[in-house]
Amino acid sequence: ASLGVWEGEGKERVRRVEEEEVMLPLHTSTINGLHQQYPSSFGAGVRLCKRWVCAQLLSSHLSEEAVELVAAHLYLRPAPYTHPCSPSAVFLRFLDLLSSHEWSARPLIVDLTQKLTVSDVSEITEKFNTNRSHKPAMFVATPQDRFSSCWTRPNPIPPVLARIQVLARESRALLLSQLECCDLSSVDLRQVFRPPLCAYNVLIHLHKRHTVLSGQSVDATTTTTTGARAGVTGAAAAAAAPSGDTKEDPPPPPPP
Repeated sequence: ASLGVWEGEGKERVRRVEEEEVMLPLHTSTINGLHQQYPSSFGAGVRLCKRWVCAQLLSSHLSEEAVELVAAHLYLRPAPYTHPCSPSAVFLRFLDLLSSHEWSARPLIVDLTQKLTVSDVSEITEKFNTNRSHKPAMFVATPQDRFSSCWTRPNPIPPVLARIQVLARESRALLLSQLECCDLSSVDLRQVFRPPLCAYNVLIHLHKRHTVLSGQSVDATTTTTTGARAGVTGAAAAAAAPSGDTKEDPPPPPPP
């Protein structure tokens, strides 16, 4: 039994090393190339998607690499549309794809190199269907990772994925209803970045003077972001700003 445990731990260690030393550099370079190709929308759009995932308390279930791959698919297979031309379009289509894709029946094939043939796609789909019960609930295949979906293994699990789809569907519907409003000045677009907390039994509120990242809150009163310079305005700019781009006036010094 101990030998079996040792072998299992060894395989898991090898898998992690392969992900960190081989798969991650390949993923990073490819995503960076896509950002260079679409500098006006891809980067800020992905930051909006990541901000939404974190805001919904899902960052431990959906990795940043998985978010980037889903967003990349919007550019590589944009039909029936053209590729997104603004960060807000990326965000809306991300929510749509996340909520509408039949994850239990179809893999999401992201052809990052644009070199997958019809036979390659058929092979990925066939192996997915043959071993579906042993595959991750959210299966994302790439040319470098065709059969394991390393960025969505082991999370999200099926119940969490179902929750993610519900949240994405509701967030998209809310955003569309707000954008269709005649008086945009009365619309609070930050609402989709506030998580529903009604299901929790206990809430702990921290004083913002004692939280290091309070200035990055979507409801921070004084913010300056680079998102606005990238074409995202208002609440979307605050949500899209990366760490360090959001500033808040320092707290007053304590009394003597």
